[in-house]
Amino acid sequence: MKRFEQFDGLRGLLALWVVVGHLTVFSGLSMPRWLATLANATKPVDVFIILSGFVITHMIVERPESYLPYITRRFFRLWPVLVLTCLIGWLTYDLFIEAVRSAPNVPHILRILEGREASIYANPIAHFVAHASMLHGAIPDEFLWGSDGTFVGTAWSTSLEWQFYLLAPLAIWAARTRRGAIALLLICVILMTAYSQKAFGHYYRYSTIVGACGYFLVGIMSRLRMDDTEAATAQTIALTISMAILLFVNPIPIVMWGLFYAALISERRPAIFDRIFLNRCAKYLGDRSYSIYLVHIVVLGVVMWFITRLSSSLTSGQMAVALLPYIPISIAISHVVHEVIEKPGISLGRQFAQYFRSAHRNIEALQNASASGD
Repeated sequence: MKRFEQFDGLRGLLALWVVVGHLTVFSGLSMPRWLATLANATKPVDVFIILSGFVITHMIVERPESYLPYITRRFFRLWPVLVLTCLIGWLTYDLFIEAVRSAPNVPHILRILEGREASIYANPIAHFVAHASMLHGAIPDEFLWGSDGTFVGTAWSTSLEWQFYLLAPLAIWAARTRRGAIALLLICVILMTAYSQKAFGHYYRYSTIVGACGYFLVGIMSRLRMDDTEAATAQTIALTISMAILLFVNPIPIVMWGLFYAALISERRPAIFDRIFLNRCAKYLGDRSYSIYLVHIVVLGVVMWFITRLSSSLTSGQMAVALLPYIPISIAISHVVHEVIEKPGISLGRQFAQYFRSAHRNIEALQNASASGD
């Protein structure tokens, strides 16, 4: 299967963007509007979502397999690290809240954290079950307040990713035909429009697939239109329309993906493209991007707690400088989590998937033998 190695570097840089973005938010820095928009940690996550649509589509197209092995590997790709970070996040939750109470200019964050904590105490079993199933992001606040990021604030996108994994084979199967590509585009437009009108309830962010399906669609169509098929024209149309709509709604991630994708498929891409996305540092971060994404927010809370214990009267600028060590600390801890939890989890998922494939082949062999005997 062809591997797009530039994706590793892109993941790494996006993960670093999220880490730095959260530093600016939790330090309470006041910035010009355009800079605050760039520092917004959800922008790189939007690109992550598009990238996921592309990668899963590429995997399903190039290496087709039955649903059970596929979803088993995907489950163990996400679940072990999520469980670990949720546990540590819960154990350190009070420290995070105490730190935010002493931090400058972040009352809105304090309200969110206190509200989530109250929701956990009110409905502990529901929150644990929701996170154990990785469907916590699909639950609106009317049913379980703050479930998208109760234990770990960034875990909402893990749930979103899992929701996509569950539905991806069906969506990609439909998108590979001309009618299916156009139908999928219309479905995404309808769902995202209904989501924006709160037809599915209230969500703090689009942690539900109905609110983010357009971004996954861009990734799916970006990959499928690269194949020389009869549906390529319809897929190109669906890609163009979906990107045009999202460009109006949320321009930064769409522009970023458009530039990256154009360079990726270009026969004469600039040399700087590979220097940026194939360099060792970016690829190192990319390999650990999932662990970094979940771990860093927990590390941020603990580091903030230590800082506010030393001084409770820091300005936003001083807090931002004091928080800088949290970046290398997050990367170092993420490396350990990647090696000790994430990689073994991936390996276990592959072993289970291989077992299911072997069992399926054995059943087919027995059925064929039985049919021959008849």
